[in-house]
Amino acid sequence: YFVGIDHSTDEPIFGGRFDGTEEYKGQFTYDSKVNEIWGGLSWAHLLHENISVGISGFLALRKQSFNVVQFARVTNPESKWIASEDAFQNADFYNVRGLLKFGLAGDFGALKVGATLTTPSVSFFGTGTVAGGYGQFKEDEARGILADDHQDDLDAKYKTPLSLALGLEYAINQKTSVAGTIEWFAKQKSYDVITPNSKNWLVGGGEMFLDTQELKVEDKADSVVNFAVAVEQVFINKITGYLSFSTDFSSFPGGSYNSMGINDWDIYHLTVGLTRQNKASSFALGFTYSFGSQDDFERLAYINPTDRRGDDYILAMNDEGKASADYRAFGIIVGYTYFFK
Repeated sequence: YFVGIDHSTDEPIFGGRFDGTEEYKGQFTYDSKVNEIWGGLSWAHLLHENISVGISGFLALRKQSFNVVQFARVTNPESKWIASEDAFQNADFYNVRGLLKFGLAGDFGALKVGATLTTPSVSFFGTGTVAGGYGQFKEDEARGILADDHQDDLDAKYKTPLSLALGLEYAINQKTSVAGTIEWFAKQKSYDVITPNSKNWLVGGGEMFLDTQELKVEDKADSVVNFAVAVEQVFINKITGYLSFSTDFSSFPGGSYNSMGINDWDIYHLTVGLTRQNKASSFALGFTYSFGSQDDFERLAYINPTDRRGDDYILAMNDEGKASADYRAFGIIVGYTYFFK
């Protein structure tokens, strides 16, 4: 396989010098972080004895980042030559967006129903950073490829689609109630989250140029439907128990590292909890167990040298290979409410 360029002839050097046993090391790291803070105001009005309407306005601050690093090293114990290949890419942004939620609710005694419409979000402002780097080979007798670019203070956008939800609650008796809800999310067309300024980054001393648009971050989402069911049970006058099950089906359509996600497995949430009602306050404690899995998860890196084929250098660039993935999470819910007189 290719290992570099001969300075004297500008001809490629192939792997004949690596005859014999090779020592190989490879590593891959992917870090992804997401944080959102919401704030909003609501208004409601009673249209009829048992019919009401409302509207809520929200601002959402989203901060998200991802970082990808992979490298491979091959050494020959006899010749002491080293073949090396590195690749990294990262992006970091924050964005403030706004959206509206319209609601309609009906209270018919034992039966309560409600419906909401959530508007597509509007991006107000945001700032992001993208960076990328790539290097193939460095040796006394040869030179390889080197690329690097970093851009700060770029405009950043984030969007969420239209959604419609319907929910109901039915009181079986004075102590037991059941509830259910279903929500449909529209498809989000592809858009650019961060678009770098167009320019060529120098590679390998002038033999090659790459466009910074390869660092562009994109996002999109498929249409999806999620649902939840719950049971409320009053045990004694002051203590009420809850049990619920909800889905978080993925809307991620797949993509490269430049997208805002890496997996498309579905996650399920099981929640149990209790509330204790006092004269002027209430206290709640709950636990959530979340789980999901995928048997055909697309591999994120190809650092196994046995996967190399064709013109691959050390990192295998073929897109074959699946893996199994499991998701498990445990959460604690604590709440306290004080009622002013």
